[in-house]
Amino acid sequence: LDFPGANVIIAYPGGNPQDLEELIAEPLEESLNQLDDIKHIETTMRNGVVLTSIEFTFDTDPDEKFNQVVQKVNSVRSELPDDLYSLQVLKWSSSDVVIMQLAFASRQASFASLEEDADKLKKKLEQVDGIMLVETLAAPDQEVRVSLDMEKMAAMNVSADMVEKAIMSNNANIPGGDIDIGKKDFGVRTSGSYAGPEEIRNTVVGSYNGRLVYLKNIAGIDFDYTDRNYLARCDGERCIFLTVKQKAGYNIYSISKAVAPLLGETRASLNEGTSLVTLFDQTESVDSRINGFIGNLLQGIFLVGLLILLSLGFRASLIVILAIPFSILIGLGFTDLSGFGLQQISIAGLVISLGLLVDNSIVVVENVERFIGMGYGNRDAAAQGTSQLGWPVVSATLTTMLAFIPIIAMPDKAGRFIQSMPVTVIFTLLASLILALTLVPYLSSVFLKAHRGDRQVEDKRLRRWLSRIIEGPFRRTLAWSLRRIPVVLILSVLVLRSRPAFPLC
Repeated sequence: LDFPGANVIIAYPGGNPQDLEELIAEPLEESLNQLDDIKHIETTMRNGVVLTSIEFTFDTDPDEKFNQVVQKVNSVRSELPDDLYSLQVLKWSSSDVVIMQLAFASRQASFASLEEDADKLKKKLEQVDGIMLVETLAAPDQEVRVSLDMEKMAAMNVSADMVEKAIMSNNANIPGGDIDIGKKDFGVRTSGSYAGPEEIRNTVVGSYNGRLVYLKNIAGIDFDYTDRNYLARCDGERCIFLTVKQKAGYNIYSISKAVAPLLGETRASLNEGTSLVTLFDQTESVDSRINGFIGNLLQGIFLVGLLILLSLGFRASLIVILAIPFSILIGLGFTDLSGFGLQQISIAGLVISLGLLVDNSIVVVENVERFIGMGYGNRDAAAQGTSQLGWPVVSATLTTMLAFIPIIAMPDKAGRFIQSMPVTVIFTLLASLILALTLVPYLSSVFLKAHRGDRQVEDKRLRRWLSRIIEGPFRRTLAWSLRRIPVVLILSVLVLRSRPAFPLC
């Protein structure tokens, strides 16, 4: 789902609530309020951070509205404080989720070594079709630390301010214009930023007794890691993480299939003591959901087949069972053409339709078998039995399909979220209707046979036994109700009035 909305996150360390409101929140909200189709704006301020969330009506274009938000934020940027730490505009997206998380773990390897391995794998993963973003997390940044010796500085009359200015001026890359020499034109610039720690050590910070004072004379310079705000562990070992995000509209299995050999190559090339661990793989969750549906499908096919076998016989039950997977496959095909994939909600639609799609095939097969028992030939029985129930089957199926139309028309986020379920049910029922009027009569004309001799007697006995169990109590109850219609109506009204009213939500 694409939600039309965005978050504007502004970090202003040290700002008190009054400064955050007057200098940041108010100008930002005034600028955003000029946009159209706004549903809700909310600003939260905490610990030097301002978070403004803006939501638009659901029927607007998310990309267009996000671009408008970016334009408004840029237009008000000059009114905000100059010393902001960061300003981010983030688009709302439900598809921006992690489908895989990996960990490079080791007890003795340095973070630099782990990060090097992670960068190699990251570059490979970014080339896989369907991967949107690969992020490295928990890897501390390296920095050059200058440890000043205050006693030596005092002895050589060098202040900390002099050291800071010397480092900043020597680490600048400033263009100096052009030199025109005849037919050649040369660009002039300063020597540029530092290339290594040795250049930092040889930075001139002042003079003492007629001699230059270098930074290495008053300070120690070495590489170190920045102060860590959090620790990452995998099975008790130090680690850094790689998170993989998928682009919308791609099949997660295709991505996983392309990623698997890359992970194998990386594991084979790692140094001893370093391991690559798959912490999370969303394909496992998808497998679980699809396997659950397949299990429900097989259970449904078995139960329906068993009941039809007991009532109509082996051949009739086989025809009905064949109609189930064909209906589901055709329904899924039309669902895919409508822009909906095999997702959790569409799987729920398949489970719902599983109990509905067999009705058409059952009544058609049973009526064809009835005509065969009356002495009709197979082709005539299939034609007569199907034509006799054609319009009732069509009407019953269409009324069930129309019951799901209002769900498709539900507005806003809830309607869009659940939309794939009624679409899946409608297409699956439509497929079952088409099969019940075409494939099922054909299969009935080919496979169904009239029972003769002892088999016919056994069949009648079985049907009589089932009729006593299923139809006997129903017929007696129906006959009693038809003789006492006023009593039934009064009891029905009393039962309905006695039920508690549930609020709609």
